[in-house]
Order: sequence, then C-alpha cells, then structure tokens
Amino acid sequence: MIKAVIIEDTDQDRQWLKSLLDPYKNEIEVICDADNLQEAVRTITVLKPHVVFLDVQIKGGDGFD
Repeated sequence: MIKAVIIEDTDQDRQWLKSLLDPYKNEIEVICDADNLQEAVRTITVLKPHVVFLDVQIKGGDGFD
C-alpha cells in the first residue's frame, strides 16, 4: 500500500484530489492532509509518506520550503 499525504491550502482542491485518488484506494491510502506549511512539515516528518501531493504556493510559504 502506498501511503500518501495531500498538502493543499484550499478545501475544494483537497477534496478534488481525494476524489481523483478514490478509484485507487486499494493501492493508495491518503493518510493525512494539511493546509499550511507548518502543518505540512510536521505531517511529513512524523508520518513519512511514500508520496506527497504538494501545492507549490501554500499558506505560510513556498511548498518547496
């Protein structure tokens, strides 16, 4: 199972991405999502996902920070 995290600052876009991933729920598990840079760093550090769907421009800074 692939563990995934979604980092996106708008609810609508987070839900849209989850809906795109839903057909793959037997292969990809969205274990968490975050809506700001600080929460994103904490989530990725603690959960150590296999893949991160990252918004480049996010509350609190640049997604690459």
